[in-house]
Amino acid sequence: MYCDVYLLRRQGVKLSKDDVSASKTNGWLYYATLGPLAPPDRHAFLLRDHSGRVGFDEVLPRLLNARLRAISGGILLQGSVQPGFTGPHFRQAWWVVPTGQAKEEPAP
Repeated sequence: MYCDVYLLRRQGVKLSKDDVSASKTNGWLYYATLGPLAPPDRHAFLLRDHSGRVGFDEVLPRLLNARLRAISGGILLQGSVQPGFTGPHFRQAWWVVPTGQAKEEPAP
């Protein structure tokens, strides 16, 4: 599903309302269970396009152990991120607003 995504935290710290507004990005949201070989098992990915490949075309670092909850006007995804796949995990939350389809870029 194509969405606008707002980051609610940076390195585990809650962002101000202005910083949340400035963090807006968009892409194709995937919420998947990757199975016992890739714990934690529920991941959320924001990819550049609908045929994007996990691990290569991610717009944001994947959200690990993602839990989702419907909220007014969108979806709240909470979990953790591990930037660069090494180092500490940080709490993260995304406010996701489904927009339907990607906006097409005008031809040059």
